Amino acid sequence: MEYSAGDLVQGAHDRDFQQVKQRLVVDWVQRGLLDKPRKTGRGAGGGRGSKKGVWPEAQAELFFTLLDQHQRAATRIPTLCNIPVFVWLWWGDDYVPVRQVRRALGSYAGAYAKSSLAAGRYSARALTKDLGNPRGSRAQRRARQDFIETMAEATAVGRLTEAQRSRLVDLCRQVLAPEVLASPMGAAFTEGYVQLVEARLSAIPRLSKLSPLEFCWARHVYVNSRVDYAHAFPWLAQDAAFGSRFRPPTLDETGNHACIDLLTVIGYIEIAKKEEPDSVKGAYFDSGRSPLAASFAFAPAPEDQEVKGNRVETSE
Repeated sequence: MEYSAGDLVQGAHDRDFQQVKQRLVVDWVQRGLLDKPRKTGRGAGGGRGSKKGVWPEAQAELFFTLLDQHQRAATRIPTLCNIPVFVWLWWGDDYVPVRQVRRALGSYAGAYAKSSLAAGRYSARALTKDLGNPRGSRAQRRARQDFIETMAEATAVGRLTEAQRSRLVDLCRQVLAPEVLASPMGAAFTEGYVQLVEARLSAIPRLSKLSPLEFCWARHVYVNSRVDYAHAFPWLAQDAAFGSRFRPPTLDETGNHACIDLLTVIGYIEIAKKEEPDSVKGAYFDSGRSPLAASFAFAPAPEDQEVKGNRVETSE
């Protein structure tokens, strides 16, 4: 079954989403929450032009799911972007195509790609929300705020300088409690966390340039890393000082962090590409060195042309 924009709106009304209008459908296509509609020719004797755009049933179900989540709790567009990205990561292109993921992830990242220092603080808080405890000691809270300010400066220009990177590592150490730093995991955490934030930052400008192949490689790495994490979680959580930082691998946690986790993987891949070919540091993420390369199968789906500008045809 295929759905026109009018069908989607009527389906929404039948589900008691009376406020939904066709303008919402247009807006959500532009943001990547929905794929662009498929256009079909009128055929012989059918006149000029094309028929109205239609969506497959999988996209219609996605639309209704988005409406339900939007009404329940996910009021912001970046939060909603997790849903199509999550579906693509675990169910693939038959449900959400790569072109839609590119738009959805771009909409999510756009909330954090800020050019002003004030806006950069908002982005930095989002990118570093899992650092330390906001209710720590005064010195720890101050170090955390300095970390955010330094990140805000970097976010405004889209990259970290060497001086900023060193300062972030030092501030990260100040944020963590001494017993955490003394643990085996905590000792390696500071530089690793700064690289994680740097990966998220470096991925943002790359999104529009990634090929479908690169997106699918990122998905392959993401899925395998999530499986590895699920296996390692019981052991990680046992660390007395550091274990509480690890969240259990629940479906809700995975879905709510789909965009930021995929963005992180893309960033790690970009960092790994710049390393020496014989380096083992980032080999897991580099398709040329990764042990995951042998299990990677890529079958490109036909990529239709992107919707041009701000116009999306949905009229009857």
